[in-house]
Amino acid sequence: MRLLTFSEFWTEFAPGKKLGGATIMIANLQMLRGLAALAVVFYHTDYRLPGNVHTEFQGVAVFFVISGFIMTYITRQDASSFLTHRLIRIVPLYWLCTIAAALPAHADVAAVAKSLLFIPYWNIHHDPQPLLGVGWTLNMEMFFYGLFALALLASRRWAPVITSAVIVAIVAVKKHYACDTILCAVYGHDYVVLFPAGIAVYYLWMALRGRAERFPLATMSIGAMIAAVFLAWQLQILSPLTSWDGNALPALIVLAALSCESAGWRTGAWALFLGNISYALYLTHTFAIGLGRYGIDVKQSIWAVLAMLTVSIAVAAGAYYLFERPVTALLRGRRPFPRIWSPITPEFRLRQ
Repeated sequence: MRLLTFSEFWTEFAPGKKLGGATIMIANLQMLRGLAALAVVFYHTDYRLPGNVHTEFQGVAVFFVISGFIMTYITRQDASSFLTHRLIRIVPLYWLCTIAAALPAHADVAAVAKSLLFIPYWNIHHDPQPLLGVGWTLNMEMFFYGLFALALLASRRWAPVITSAVIVAIVAVKKHYACDTILCAVYGHDYVVLFPAGIAVYYLWMALRGRAERFPLATMSIGAMIAAVFLAWQLQILSPLTSWDGNALPALIVLAALSCESAGWRTGAWALFLGNISYALYLTHTFAIGLGRYGIDVKQSIWAVLAMLTVSIAVAAGAYYLFERPVTALLRGRRPFPRIWSPITPEFRLRQ
């Protein structure tokens, strides 16, 4: 096994290049994945921005929109092994992190089993959280994957529409009947409507990408304006606009990233790296922050925050390259460690 030089890496794995008949990941979505994960890490450091602003820049919401988009995108041509690939992608690292969280907590067997099987339950604080705190979003993700897989059995063409209709109906019923059971709390959460939002983004992008290609400057200008509004909202600069809660912004920022890619602007290799480790970063960062928090008042030190972000990225990179990527490759029948090593290898394409 040898390392690729940077020039070899960029030539071979440039964003948008075709490789073996399949399209490599959409670079700008990888950027958003990485930034969204980093935003969640930033939130959990508990650092306050000027004005006592404590924000995760809607990182989880962006994740859900991207998930809705990708599940639609990858199943338009081929939906075979959809659920199998999702389980291979999600389960191994999540189980590892859940067990790591359970051991020091001396959790009971029922809590461990429910956490590992993505079964929602009320914890001792009456929160619908599994043993790994950030796993509450994975319970919603798995619910979405299950619905989507069932819809695919009925119709691959109409699966996104069927799934969206079911999710919207569940949320509406929960609100109408004020349901407060654990299933309503998780599967009827306001966040789950972001999956249909991601599905809608897919169809909007398909309708608009031709115009984005023809009018690249206008597309990128609009994308920049959306990004500016998004950041201003997160920083509460636009807080007087209380009549609109900003829930459309995650979908708009994803659509803007996709449209900018269609217009010819693609992010660089650094974002592909950050996007690749985003899942590991999301799952492992609480361990890194927990270890680094002792004796440090993070709220008062931007340097402590930067140190925690750096350590979290390093831990996530280790988890990704030493566990997540080789295990995923092995379960998909590929070499766990490629002969030519690079931060991005061909087997990790968006279609999978």
